[in-house]
Amino acid sequence: MRSISDPPRVESVGTTEDAEGWFEDPYRVHRQRWFSAGSATGLVRDGATESTDPPPDEPFEGPLVMADTDSIGRTDGSDLLRAGDGRGDPDDQDMIAEREFLAGL
Repeated sequence: MRSISDPPRVESVGTTEDAEGWFEDPYRVHRQRWFSAGSATGLVRDGATESTDPPPDEPFEGPLVMADTDSIGRTDGSDLLRAGDGRGDPDDQDMIAEREFLAGL
């Protein structure tokens, strides 16, 4: 039995065992699910709304289908914000103060 912390690996789908990016949710719980190194993650999309929902414990059936890039946007992860990448909320007062401090050094 698999646990939520051990998401299922992509199995018998050819070269997608190293799947990386947005795919149609093979569990059919959400519209799309992010895969990393061939494993389903808890990052999901429903339309333009992103949220988290761990993948179910049971393995999915059928092949992985890449997400439709025309309906949502990029599927390679380049549209995701990463912690510490400097693209946070431009109105964040702490970030503004830190930038001003660093600029004065």
